[in-house]
Amino acid sequence: MATTSLKKVTARVKLENGSDAEGNMKYVNQSLGDLSESYFSTNPTEAAAKLLAIKNTLAPCLSKAIGSLETVETSEISA
Repeated sequence: MATTSLKKVTARVKLENGSDAEGNMKYVNQSLGDLSESYFSTNPTEAAAKLLAIKNTLAPCLSKAIGSLETVETSEISA
């Protein structure tokens, strides 16, 4: 039976970077760094609230508007 284990969690903001010829917004990713996997997996709501607070604090300091905030989770699969 296959199992997965969380190896890395990274937070990033997607910054608005103009639009394409069809008017669709283009984005660039800006990493906020790696997060504590153990804290993130045991306190997902609190971790999300803290990331949102960081996003809201950074937003006025950036030259581009923040389109969204994401986390990227990397897991290892083993047999």
